[in-house]
Amino acid sequence: MSSDFAPTLNLNVQSVRAVDGVYEGDLILSGNNVTLIEGRFDINGSIIVEENATLVLRNALLNFTQTADYQFNITFRNPVNGNPRFVVENSTINTNDFYLRIHFDDNGSADIYMLESYGYYWRINLVARDDSVLNVLNSTLNFVYPGYHATVNLTYCAVYTLHAMSDSYTSISNSEIGILSVREHATVEMLSSHIYSYAYIYAQSVNCSISELEPGLFDYWNFEQNCSVLAAPSGWIPNFTVTNTLVDKWAFYFQGKTNTTISDSLLFLVCAADSSVVSMFAVETSSVQTYGNSILYAYNSSTSSAYLYHNSQVWAINSTCSAPYYYNQACVYGCSYVSVQVLDIASTPVPNANVTAVYSNSTVADSKLTDETGWVKFILIGGISNATGDYSRGNYTIVGTYGYYSANTTVEAYTNPQITLTLDFIIPEFQTVTLTLLFTLATLTSWLLHKKQKKPQ
Repeated sequence: MSSDFAPTLNLNVQSVRAVDGVYEGDLILSGNNVTLIEGRFDINGSIIVEENATLVLRNALLNFTQTADYQFNITFRNPVNGNPRFVVENSTINTNDFYLRIHFDDNGSADIYMLESYGYYWRINLVARDDSVLNVLNSTLNFVYPGYHATVNLTYCAVYTLHAMSDSYTSISNSEIGILSVREHATVEMLSSHIYSYAYIYAQSVNCSISELEPGLFDYWNFEQNCSVLAAPSGWIPNFTVTNTLVDKWAFYFQGKTNTTISDSLLFLVCAADSSVVSMFAVETSSVQTYGNSILYAYNSSTSSAYLYHNSQVWAINSTCSAPYYYNQACVYGCSYVSVQVLDIASTPVPNANVTAVYSNSTVADSKLTDETGWVKFILIGGISNATGDYSRGNYTIVGTYGYYSANTTVEAYTNPQITLTLDFIIPEFQTVTLTLLFTLATLTSWLLHKKQKKPQ
């Protein structure tokens, strides 16, 4: 990453130095204190910046001697007569290969230029909330968490995970983001950037329709607009927009009372939680997850793995899953299309024949009338799978009836069977012609009578 821009500092600062090579304990900056760290600075503790104090890193190597994740931190808090500030120029933070959080609370602010994590793995987590404003340029971070009225601007940055929540605002340009998730009322706008792992969108109590969504380069895409999202009074829609941005994978999490339709799409992950209902048509996913009392209908779709929890259900209609995992009372109903054609003994299709599918215990599963070509299609359960095992629903009896004539057969609801029922009669060839002629005669007679009544005397 590179840029011609770098912040210019014109501050009256005092330098801080460690005693005997390592600063022991927390370094606390308060009042109107402006503290500059240059070169190497080792600290066995945290740095706390309060009131209207400012911490400046310029060409510095800030080395934390922590021996566990989040043992130490840099925190900006308790603003008085201004705000605690963080200014960085061309500096590196060594976290000793453990995670370190830089936390901005209560109107904190930052201007960060060329901040790097020391070591192979990125370990710096940036958390902003409560009206904090962060401008970050040409920097490498593990985690960025904007929330609660915070504003974060990222330019020419590399971030492994960005998780935007509440009503925060995040602007991203010319940056590489691994996992980007957005939820609640957060706004995220991306320009000329790349999401190289996946974009994860959360929505609650909404109606929406996702169609023909696949990985790729998007000139412009907005979740609310492109997916026709409408929220209930108790729901929320994150405002997520990408412009001239490459998205490698898509993921969605629907909660509350959501009703979603997804069609003809290639997605990384689909989650349904609470009382959500998600219907997928010709969708390919790497994974689906269901929670609570949610229901997911999958028509002609496939997934590599499925994780089902609580009382959730998946109805798999002509759909496949390579690796299902069941927990609690969750279950999958494996269904197939059963197509039935009713013919007479001359192999002529019989329209409007009544066809009934009956369970092995003699209860009716479904009943329909054949179309003009004699066909009818059912969706029937072949078996049920849950945490205790797989259970077949057994054979169905398919009964076709037309007037006094009837025929039946048995079938298993697997692999989309097609069956034929032949009734022992012949449909009169003149039947349709006769009906059409009678209708024409009746219409003509009515017209003639009407004309006669209107004839002048």
